[in-house]
Amino acid sequence: LNNMTSNLAAKLIIELISFIHNKHKIDDYAK
Repeated sequence: LNNMTSNLAAKLIIELISFIHNKHKIDDYAK
């Protein structure tokens, strides 16, 4: 269970970073 939770947390963090990164790219295009 602990290993599964770690993998899930890592996935969520990667998703969040990707989302923020894409949001910054969109903001740059909007300028």
